[in-house]
Amino acid sequence: MTSVIFETDCKLIVDLVYSPIVPQNEIGDIITSCKHLMSVHNSYVVRHTRRQANMVAHSIDRASLSHPSPYIFDYVPDYLYSIIINEMA
Repeated sequence: MTSVIFETDCKLIVDLVYSPIVPQNEIGDIITSCKHLMSVHNSYVVRHTRRQANMVAHSIDRASLSHPSPYIFDYVPDYLYSIIINEMA
């Protein structure tokens, strides 16, 4: 079966997902849910990637800050399109 790889530039999150100790707070609840999903789906993997290697996610994150409420892009904005193409190359 093909792996599903979840990448994040937050090493702390990756460390928590693979740690036997889970914080007793809101992030701990999310980590517990992630661990459960990973135990049910053996093909799920969480990996750390440097922010510089994940410019698409970083750019989307920055773009989301300009919207005061949840926002769905119905199309790929030009400034993201060029970043996506560069990362695929």
